[in-house]
Amino acid sequence: MTDNIHPYQRLQIELAELIEKTVPGDRLPSEPQLAQQMGVSRATLREAMRAFEGQGLIRRRQGIGTFVVGRTSVIESGLEVLKAYFEAGVGCVLMMHFPEADLREAREQNLAGNLIITGHMASDSIGINVYLDELERRGLEVIRAGGIIVPR
Repeated sequence: MTDNIHPYQRLQIELAELIEKTVPGDRLPSEPQLAQQMGVSRATLREAMRAFEGQGLIRRRQGIGTFVVGRTSVIESGLEVLKAYFEAGVGCVLMMHFPEADLREAREQNLAGNLIITGHMASDSIGINVYLDELERRGLEVIRAGGIIVPR
């Protein structure tokens, strides 16, 4: 099933399957073990895991491990998410890996707002992850999420 696709997509599929099979609250294998098992570098594995962490499917704790949060399906960040931001009054949205078909549809609908599409490496160079990692290192709990966060 995963033979004729890009290696990064294969990694995402394998991670999604592993997360789906793991009981919520259980710890995943360590990064070195997972990287070796999946045949990728630790840096590539960490980048892929950030996407799952951003979707709230896993929670990483430095020095402790990575834990499965729940059994929800992997969330695509596409047109519906973009529309929700704009409808909530957000004027500029930065999204990673926005699907091409959704971009065409967004252009056709002439949505009111600005969309910036980037990849993980470009976002990291902005310093967002470095900043959040430093806050975590200093003991502040950072919740990385995809979609709209609604205060309770």
